[in-house]
Amino acid sequence: MRQVIAKAVAKGVALEIQAGSDFPKPAFLKLARSMGAKFSFGSNNFDDKTKDLARWFAAIALLDLQPADLASP
Repeated sequence: MRQVIAKAVAKGVALEIQAGSDFPKPAFLKLARSMGAKFSFGSNNFDDKTKDLARWFAAIALLDLQPADLASP
């Protein structure tokens, strides 16, 4: 996990938190946060069905994400 996260941080690649998915797992997210990773939110929505966004809000609370922790273009 550390190698993947370190490479993402070094390359400026945000880690995506998926709506309606258990991935990445909380342990990975916590480690990534501690290593300075940036995050983004995605739905992987391939149809017109609305996704449950509870995962996003849970991750925000779990990691205490602030605007500076999010990727920006």
